[in-house]
Amino acid sequence: MKNHVNCWEDWKHWLKACQIFVQKLLGAKDFVGLEEVTKVEFLVMLLAETLGTFLLVLIGCASCITWTASNPPTVVHIAFTFGLAVASLAHSQKLLALLIRSMIESIKYQDVLGPVSGCHVNPAVSMGLLVSGNCSFLKTVCYIVCQCCGAIAGSGVLKAAISNNCCNLLIPKEAIGQGLGATGLGEKVSESQGIFMEAIITFLLLLVVHAVTDPKRTDTKGWAPLAIGLTITVSHMAAVPVTGSSMNPARTLGPAVILGEWKNLWTYKMILRILENRSKGWRMLEDNEISDYFRSNFHRLQNAITPQDMKKFISLNSNSERIDFMLRYPQVYDLAIKIGEVEDQMLKNGEKALKLKDVGNKYFGRGEFIKALEIYSNAVLLAPQKDVGVVLANRSATLYHLEKHSYALTDAEEALRMGYPQELRYKIEERRARCLLALKRHDEAVLAFRSALKALDDGKLSGEKKQKLEADIRIMLAVIEKSNQLARKGPKIPEKRNMIEPEKPTLKIEDCNPLYPSCSKAVEIRDEGGNIGRHAIATKDIEPGEILAIEKPYSAFLLAEYRLINCFYCLTKIFVPIPAVCQTCSCVAYCSISCRDKDAKIHENECPILPTLWASKTSINCFLALRIIVRQSFDKLYKLKDVNSKDKFEVSASEPYRSDDFKIMFRLDCQKYDICTLDTFLHIVTHEDKRTVEDLFHRSYIASWLLRLLKKSPYFPKHVKTPDTVEAKLSDGELYIGGLILHNLMTIQFNAHEISELVIPKADNNLANAKSKFIGGGLYPTISLFNHSCNPGIIRFKCETGKECGNVLPVKADSNEFMIQCSKCGKCINIFKGLKALQETDTIFKIASRNLEQGNHREALKSYLKILKLLDETLALPIKDYHLCQQGVRLCMLSLVK
Repeated sequence: MKNHVNCWEDWKHWLKACQIFVQKLLGAKDFVGLEEVTKVEFLVMLLAETLGTFLLVLIGCASCITWTASNPPTVVHIAFTFGLAVASLAHSQKLLALLIRSMIESIKYQDVLGPVSGCHVNPAVSMGLLVSGNCSFLKTVCYIVCQCCGAIAGSGVLKAAISNNCCNLLIPKEAIGQGLGATGLGEKVSESQGIFMEAIITFLLLLVVHAVTDPKRTDTKGWAPLAIGLTITVSHMAAVPVTGSSMNPARTLGPAVILGEWKNLWTYKMILRILENRSKGWRMLEDNEISDYFRSNFHRLQNAITPQDMKKFISLNSNSERIDFMLRYPQVYDLAIKIGEVEDQMLKNGEKALKLKDVGNKYFGRGEFIKALEIYSNAVLLAPQKDVGVVLANRSATLYHLEKHSYALTDAEEALRMGYPQELRYKIEERRARCLLALKRHDEAVLAFRSALKALDDGKLSGEKKQKLEADIRIMLAVIEKSNQLARKGPKIPEKRNMIEPEKPTLKIEDCNPLYPSCSKAVEIRDEGGNIGRHAIATKDIEPGEILAIEKPYSAFLLAEYRLINCFYCLTKIFVPIPAVCQTCSCVAYCSISCRDKDAKIHENECPILPTLWASKTSINCFLALRIIVRQSFDKLYKLKDVNSKDKFEVSASEPYRSDDFKIMFRLDCQKYDICTLDTFLHIVTHEDKRTVEDLFHRSYIASWLLRLLKKSPYFPKHVKTPDTVEAKLSDGELYIGGLILHNLMTIQFNAHEISELVIPKADNNLANAKSKFIGGGLYPTISLFNHSCNPGIIRFKCETGKECGNVLPVKADSNEFMIQCSKCGKCINIFKGLKALQETDTIFKIASRNLEQGNHREALKSYLKILKLLDETLALPIKDYHLCQQGVRLCMLSLVK
């Protein structure tokens, strides 16, 4: 005990010396507050602030969680929780002081206790009191640090509680963010409006704090905490729909740190940019990036490698040899390839599905069809095969009431396929018939009505109800027959198969390059070797607005946070999710039965390993590297073992450079294994010869773990698969696939593009408020040949036909699409003609902007292209107006293919 006392005395003497120095230097004893922080009572204050902020965030943000779908939180609920929590914490600090006083007195510190912290629990309050001279500088700094730590801890505990909640699996990332109290701007609320609202409510809070804590006032004694709490309550009622009502940077920081969500957090964005150092256009794995899941194991492996071993690794010539080298070290096998808790959360759960179905029934009964649809969709993903038919039928009824007849028909037919109860079959057959009737498919509707009549025999209905339903169906059949008779007398009109949506505009290239079918004939791919290599060249003058390339990805993958929001196969937005064909997992969803069936074979191999991949937080490059493998069977790939990817690949009209057709990938019925896509992939540059030893070692380590993970799936045949131990020698097939995975990791780094979707606020036709959202990544072999530039002349966008490149900059013949030099130098220009043209551009720009705001995107596009042409003929780049028009063209083109 004496040693502890001596240490404390030394600490006080050191701080006293610092205090004297600062006093002499600044003459600001009261402002700095060195004397205050040297007392042990200051530790009581810090502990009080930490605990107070911890409890505020834990209790207050818990009120934002939708613990049950039938009882979502309201603004009033949240407002009173935060307000009364602050008032309660202010009163409870005296009890905390007494507890800590007894602890401190027990170790003989007799002269230290005074008042408690004051229950700031808010950096804004601490800063306000600092500015008004009611709090010292050092005390403010220490308070803010403790408040932030307490808020982060509170959010961490709350996140752990949510992880055990049954709804967590199906709640989108945005909803979880709100559940942790993460603040964000409301719909159509700008950043300036958000800042203004937060400034008002924070000013109100500080005004009340200073008013009720003024020592000259005697009328506020006892009810100051309640006044502050009610101020917070009122502010929340006003500001929650606008900004989420932060008022407290610590409360906002806590959920942001735990969730990793920094949107609209202006104070923290600048720090985050420095720490993350991420590119906006490319979201792929950096050379030295490795997630926390791998870091410690990777370092143990590095320490186990001797200089002699590293020399051996450097001498290896093939990717398969590098994989074999890695998997000879026992440290590699210390890294788990199964995370049980994560996998359990992603399994089907009949009990949870039935509970959600019952909640959906309540919403349906009240006529809240949108909410019922959301609940039923969650239940569909969780329901095992024996229960999914009933849930699909219920969702079909909801969609029918919402007049989404095509979706309702799909659910009804799927419910019948999944084994809908025979005694209830008449319901689903009648609904199916009515959907077909709404879709103008009369002949099929007649057959469905007749099936409903036949199913009535198995229905457990009373005689009266059965007769009424039968009469209704026969009336419908008679009406259809009468309508058909009238139609036969008129001109023959073919039935429309789908009336749910108008036909979407599609872009296509009229005249394709015969050697590179994904490109327009206006583009030629040349290979000049050396550092330049293959690149795109214009074969003719290209005007802005031309489509230069349309290419489907060789392989694409969706980010984990969008796996239940976007289709896992085609990446389009989902309206009603279709579960995977397997009866095991509930972790992915599809937009249609067609996409689900196309992805069925791939999902069979991916299903066992997806949870571990997501839990490891590995780069999307790793997902792509594996998907390239599992989309084809092991037997087909192993037959390609002798194909040398380093051989010269000659493109010709008979063997074009193609990557846009999934069906012909890796076909083996050609003499050269179908160069169409196999050699397209194998001959994409990996830059292996330019990579450092550290880079190859890192990627070999990741590839070896991915190989071990793939062995957990049913991908490898039994005669090829070996035990996952260091003693077992890898088979030739495993080494070959491991080498391909490593090849994929190197290929994807320089040839993959992000996949984004354009998000336009609801009920807002103004594209100025639209945002591009990163949802996944894809490998595009042809588009990757378009070289990079700091002044790009084309834009990339994705639609249902694939990745498209559109031109927004005039390109002269024989020019590189990206590395364009100014062609105006030395050119004589009639200045008066130029001034007249510039005057015209101002008028056209106003017209284009007005059309853009009104949603007339085609007219706006024409105007923007006209301006670009005039500016190109008149001025030399760089031009601000030119760039603004390019952005206008980009927005219009994105909207036309959305």
